[in-house]
Amino acid sequence: AYDVVICTPAIAAGLSVTLRDHFAAVFVSAGGTTDPGAVAQAAGRVRDGCPRHLYAPNRSPGNYLQVGCGSLCPDQVMLQLRHHELTTIGQLTAAGWSSEGNTPGPWLTLWAQIAARQNRARLTFLQTVAGLLTREGYQLISPDQDPDAKRPEILGKLAEMEQEAARERVIAAELLSDQQARELQDSRKRLSDSEKAQLQRWRVDRAWGLEGAAPSPQLLEAHNDGAARRVVFRWAVSDPDADQLVAAHDRQQAQQQAPDGRSWAPDLTRATLGAKVTAARALGLAGWLERSDWFAADDPALLKLLEIASHNHAPITQRLGVNLAGALGLKPGKRGTTALRQLLALVGARLESKQVRTGSGSSEAAGSDRQYVYRVVVDPLAWRPPKKSPPLPDRVTPQQVVTAWCAQLGAPAVSKIPLHK
Repeated sequence: AYDVVICTPAIAAGLSVTLRDHFAAVFVSAGGTTDPGAVAQAAGRVRDGCPRHLYAPNRSPGNYLQVGCGSLCPDQVMLQLRHHELTTIGQLTAAGWSSEGNTPGPWLTLWAQIAARQNRARLTFLQTVAGLLTREGYQLISPDQDPDAKRPEILGKLAEMEQEAARERVIAAELLSDQQARELQDSRKRLSDSEKAQLQRWRVDRAWGLEGAAPSPQLLEAHNDGAARRVVFRWAVSDPDADQLVAAHDRQQAQQQAPDGRSWAPDLTRATLGAKVTAARALGLAGWLERSDWFAADDPALLKLLEIASHNHAPITQRLGVNLAGALGLKPGKRGTTALRQLLALVGARLESKQVRTGSGSSEAAGSDRQYVYRVVVDPLAWRPPKKSPPLPDRVTPQQVVTAWCAQLGAPAVSKIPLHK
């Protein structure tokens, strides 16, 4: 009776469709946020010889599948747990940690091994899924070998139409009160499209301080891109007066995550700001945001950043979500600037570069002796790093974004925030 049957990755195991010669094909669309094992399981739920068409990214986006510090080595994953000992000693003991010998039990060791394996899989997501399917007996055919396996253009157009429709629903949605929104959030029923749009409209209104004004498509794009979060983080890193509010935010997050106070600290670290602000300041981000001069790749501050990153890349990855270790394998002249670009992207800043002549002599000789110099560009209104960015949408100011963030904490608005040149 149906042309298409759609299931989610929740149907990964325990359910098999054994109809023979019923389905013509199975289409597996994986965005990289479900672990490869579950994707391979879902692909095999139809127990028939029909072909499978797999669509998946080469690597998992963001840190959806990252475990711990993201290290590929179990020992490093274990080592980084020490940063959370004060708040996780109870959980570690329950998992087999010996406080006397400071050694892990068998279950915690197994967890670290599984964590390292998943961290490897997230970097080679498509290859891991394909390898698991091959092990199950599937024969892989790449799109180059089978042109008909390429995605029809109509699917992309349908996705764009649905995204546009979702934006229009948010713009036209009724603005809920805080009480109505929280009741809807806590509801256990399946939300309709209109209810989802109302919740999203409420979240956008609070994050941007719109005070009931309808958001534009550009503002919704900025919100989904994390623009408001970057503005707040830039302010928190740059202004010591933000520390008390950051602490209040973290207490609120801890209460929301685990009212009984028994949250798993590595997860709590992702939701809180304090550790991120401390790490960013330790890397000298606040100083870089104040600089307006041109500098070369051998700048002392840049070399210091590279040294800190080389010795602390695992905790930096865990706290800030940026993998500065990737910059360490580049050419010497690119390591420092690549690491700095990743760091600046967290706050919406970027590096501007140009070539300059060095040395003296004839114009021909001088022209062949050139080097790159760099300058930090901190546009207070930029919201999409590291590319050239449009301003914050709808004439929204950084002050307005930070004031809205403070209002969510029940705190008074700050008088001003640093606006760098």
